[in-house]
Formats: sequence, C-alpha cells, structure tokens
Amino acid sequence: MKLLKRKRIPTILGTLGKLDALAESKNNEPYINWYKNGVQIFATDRPIEAQLTLNKYIAKQ
Repeated sequence: MKLLKRKRIPTILGTLGKLDALAESKNNEPYINWYKNGVQIFATDRPIEAQLTLNKYIAKQ
C-alpha cells in the first residue's frame, strides 16, 4: 500500500459481509486499523458506523 500511496493511487477495501461483521464484533476498531494501514475508501454495509469511528480517531490525532 505504501507504493500506491507514493503514486497517489487511492486504496479501497471492500468490507461487505465478513469484515463488517468482524468490525461490529470488535467495537469498530478494525476500521481504524485498516485506515492506519493505508485504506482511503471503504466499500461497506456500515458506512455511518465506519465514518463515525474514523471521525473520532482522526479528531484525536
């Protein structure tokens, strides 16, 4: 993902289904981890939860 970032290519992660269920079971923390690892766009069944989680994380930075 570092190469994609250097080349300014957005990174998308499809969390639909199992990954969204994982995030839900872990208090949405996986969204933060994926963001920290370079994911810029989330394809998710839980857009509100993902956005609220990321907004809180970014605000603390």
